[in-house]
Amino acid sequence: MYYKLKIPNFVLRNAVFIISLSKLSIKQGRCFSRYILNLPSLSSKMSLPQTEKSSCIFCNIVNKLEDTEILFEDKQVCVFRDIKPASKFHILTVPKRHIEDVKSLTTSDKDLAQHMLSVAHELLAKNNLTVQDARIGYHWPPFRSVKHLHLHTIAPESQMGILGRMIFKRNSYWFVSVSNSCLKK
Repeated sequence: MYYKLKIPNFVLRNAVFIISLSKLSIKQGRCFSRYILNLPSLSSKMSLPQTEKSSCIFCNIVNKLEDTEILFEDKQVCVFRDIKPASKFHILTVPKRHIEDVKSLTTSDKDLAQHMLSVAHELLAKNNLTVQDARIGYHWPPFRSVKHLHLHTIAPESQMGILGRMIFKRNSYWFVSVSNSCLKK
Protein backbone atom coordinates (compact mmCIF):
# COMPACT_ATOMS: atom_id res chain seq x y z
CA MET A 1 0.00 0.00 0.00
CA TYR A 2 1.38 3.43 -0.98
CA TYR A 3 0.57 6.90 0.36
CA LYS A 4 1.66 10.29 -0.93
CA LEU A 5 3.09 12.46 1.83
CA LYS A 6 3.92 16.09 1.32
CA ILE A 7 7.27 16.92 2.92
CA PRO A 8 7.27 20.24 4.87
CA ASN A 9 8.84 23.21 3.05
CA PHE A 10 11.75 23.45 5.49
CA VAL A 11 12.83 19.90 4.55
CA LEU A 12 12.34 19.89 0.80
CA ARG A 13 10.31 22.58 -0.92
CA ASN A 14 7.22 21.17 -2.63
CA ALA A 15 8.55 17.62 -2.79
CA VAL A 16 6.18 14.68 -2.75
CA PHE A 17 7.39 11.18 -1.83
CA ILE A 18 5.68 7.84 -2.00
CA ILE A 19 6.45 5.76 1.06
CA SER A 20 5.70 2.09 1.34
CA LEU A 21 4.03 1.49 4.68
CA SER A 22 4.95 -2.18 4.60
CA LYS A 23 8.68 -1.35 4.46
CA LEU A 24 8.48 1.14 7.34
CA SER A 25 6.47 -1.30 9.49
CA ILE A 26 4.84 1.52 11.40
CA LYS A 27 2.32 0.64 14.04
CA GLN A 28 -1.07 2.23 13.74
CA GLY A 29 -1.24 5.71 15.27
CA ARG A 30 2.50 6.52 15.04
CA CYS A 31 3.68 9.82 13.57
CA PHE A 32 5.44 9.77 10.18
CA SER A 33 7.32 13.03 10.80
CA ARG A 34 10.40 11.41 12.38
CA TYR A 35 10.89 9.26 9.28
CA ILE A 36 10.44 12.25 6.96
CA LEU A 37 12.84 14.46 8.91
CA ASN A 38 15.56 11.80 8.86
CA LEU A 39 16.30 12.16 5.15
CA PRO A 40 19.54 14.19 5.16
CA SER A 41 21.24 12.15 2.44
CA LEU A 42 18.35 12.72 0.06
CA SER A 43 17.89 16.41 0.85
CA SER A 44 21.61 17.14 0.51
CA LYS A 45 21.54 15.80 -3.06
CA MET A 46 18.72 18.16 -3.98
CA SER A 47 19.86 21.67 -4.88
CA LEU A 48 16.62 23.57 -4.38
CA PRO A 49 16.66 27.26 -3.45
CA GLN A 50 15.91 27.74 0.22
CA THR A 51 14.63 31.33 0.07
CA GLU A 52 12.62 32.10 3.18
CA LYS A 53 9.63 34.40 3.23
CA SER A 54 10.33 38.00 4.08
CA SER A 55 8.17 40.45 6.00
CA CYS A 56 8.09 42.46 2.74
CA ILE A 57 5.30 41.16 0.49
CA PHE A 58 6.94 42.61 -2.63
CA CYS A 59 10.24 40.82 -1.88
CA ASN A 60 8.22 37.60 -1.59
CA ILE A 61 6.55 38.24 -4.95
CA VAL A 62 9.89 39.03 -6.62
CA ASN A 63 11.33 35.79 -5.19
CA LYS A 64 8.22 33.87 -6.33
CA LEU A 65 7.19 32.92 -2.81
CA GLU A 66 3.68 34.30 -3.39
CA ASP A 67 1.15 33.13 -5.94
CA THR A 68 1.11 36.29 -8.05
CA GLU A 69 0.95 36.56 -11.83
CA ILE A 70 4.14 38.21 -13.07
CA LEU A 71 3.44 40.33 -16.16
CA PHE A 72 7.07 41.21 -16.88
CA GLU A 73 10.43 40.41 -15.34
CA ASP A 74 14.09 41.07 -16.06
CA LYS A 75 17.28 41.30 -14.00
CA GLN A 76 16.29 44.60 -12.38
CA VAL A 77 12.50 44.71 -12.05
CA CYS A 78 9.34 42.68 -11.67
CA VAL A 79 5.85 43.83 -12.76
CA PHE A 80 2.50 42.60 -11.47
CA ARG A 81 -1.07 43.85 -11.07
CA ASP A 82 -2.17 45.99 -8.12
CA ILE A 83 -4.56 44.11 -5.82
CA LYS A 84 -6.81 47.19 -5.58
CA PRO A 85 -6.86 48.59 -9.12
CA ALA A 86 -7.83 52.23 -9.57
CA SER A 87 -8.63 51.66 -13.26
CA LYS A 88 -8.82 48.89 -15.86
CA PHE A 89 -5.02 48.68 -16.09
CA HIS A 90 -3.14 49.20 -12.81
CA ILE A 91 0.31 47.65 -12.49
CA LEU A 92 3.21 47.95 -10.07
CA THR A 93 6.80 48.01 -11.28
CA VAL A 94 9.02 46.86 -8.42
CA PRO A 95 12.83 46.71 -8.26
CA LYS A 96 14.18 43.28 -7.37
CA ARG A 97 16.60 44.89 -4.94
CA HIS A 98 14.80 46.02 -1.80
CA ILE A 99 14.64 49.82 -1.69
CA GLU A 100 12.31 51.08 1.02
CA ASP A 101 10.70 53.99 -0.81
CA VAL A 102 11.21 56.85 -3.23
CA LYS A 103 12.99 58.91 -0.54
CA SER A 104 15.65 56.17 -0.38
CA LEU A 105 16.63 56.64 -4.02
CA THR A 106 20.10 58.05 -4.61
CA THR A 107 21.87 59.42 -7.66
CA SER A 108 23.19 55.89 -8.34
CA ASP A 109 19.57 54.69 -8.64
CA LYS A 110 18.73 57.08 -11.48
CA ASP A 111 19.21 54.35 -14.13
CA LEU A 112 16.97 51.99 -12.17
CA ALA A 113 14.22 54.63 -11.93
CA GLN A 114 14.49 55.31 -15.67
CA HIS A 115 14.35 51.57 -16.39
CA MET A 116 11.23 51.21 -14.22
CA LEU A 117 9.60 54.03 -16.20
CA SER A 118 10.57 52.58 -19.59
CA VAL A 119 9.16 49.16 -18.61
CA ALA A 120 5.91 50.85 -17.56
CA HIS A 121 5.73 52.66 -20.92
CA GLU A 122 6.39 49.39 -22.81
CA LEU A 123 3.57 47.61 -20.97
CA LEU A 124 1.20 50.50 -21.66
CA ALA A 125 2.01 50.25 -25.38
CA LYS A 126 1.58 46.44 -25.39
CA ASN A 127 -1.89 46.91 -23.90
CA ASN A 128 -2.88 49.56 -26.49
CA LEU A 129 -2.89 52.34 -23.89
CA THR A 130 -1.23 55.74 -24.13
CA VAL A 131 1.03 57.58 -21.74
CA GLN A 132 -1.17 60.67 -22.22
CA ASP A 133 -4.15 58.84 -20.66
CA ALA A 134 -2.12 57.24 -17.84
CA ARG A 135 -1.13 58.23 -14.34
CA ILE A 136 2.40 57.14 -13.42
CA GLY A 137 4.09 57.81 -10.10
CA TYR A 138 5.15 56.88 -6.58
CA HIS A 139 3.49 57.34 -3.22
CA TRP A 140 5.56 59.76 -1.15
CA PRO A 141 6.33 58.51 2.39
CA PRO A 142 4.62 58.12 4.76
CA PHE A 143 1.69 57.73 2.31
CA ARG A 144 2.46 54.22 1.13
CA SER A 145 1.10 50.84 2.16
CA VAL A 146 4.16 48.67 1.37
CA LYS A 147 7.69 49.65 2.38
CA HIS A 148 9.24 48.60 -0.94
CA LEU A 149 9.68 51.02 -3.81
CA HIS A 150 6.98 50.56 -6.45
CA LEU A 151 5.96 52.58 -9.48
CA HIS A 152 2.20 52.77 -10.10
CA THR A 153 1.03 52.78 -13.72
CA ILE A 154 -2.69 53.41 -14.01
CA ALA A 155 -4.64 53.61 -17.28
CA PRO A 156 -6.89 54.75 -18.68
CA GLU A 157 -6.84 57.74 -16.40
CA SER A 158 -10.19 58.84 -17.82
CA GLN A 159 -11.83 55.73 -16.25
CA MET A 160 -10.51 56.30 -12.73
CA GLY A 161 -13.14 56.77 -10.02
CA ILE A 162 -13.28 59.70 -7.62
CA LEU A 163 -11.48 57.82 -4.83
CA GLY A 164 -8.75 56.65 -7.24
CA ARG A 165 -8.26 60.19 -8.49
CA MET A 166 -7.75 61.38 -4.91
CA ILE A 167 -5.40 58.56 -3.85
CA PHE A 168 -3.32 58.95 -7.00
CA LYS A 169 -3.65 62.74 -7.38
CA ARG A 170 -0.91 64.11 -9.62
CA ASN A 171 1.98 65.80 -7.81
CA SER A 172 0.20 65.95 -4.49
CA TYR A 173 1.88 65.59 -1.12
CA TRP A 174 1.26 61.84 -1.28
CA PHE A 175 1.67 60.88 -4.96
CA VAL A 176 4.47 62.23 -7.13
CA SER A 177 5.42 61.74 -10.75
CA VAL A 178 8.74 60.19 -11.72
CA SER A 179 10.19 63.53 -12.83
CA ASN A 180 9.45 65.08 -9.43
CA SER A 181 10.65 62.16 -7.36
CA CYS A 182 13.78 60.48 -8.70
CA LEU A 183 16.38 62.46 -6.85
CA LYS A 184 14.24 64.51 -4.51
CA LYS A 185 15.51 64.44 -0.92
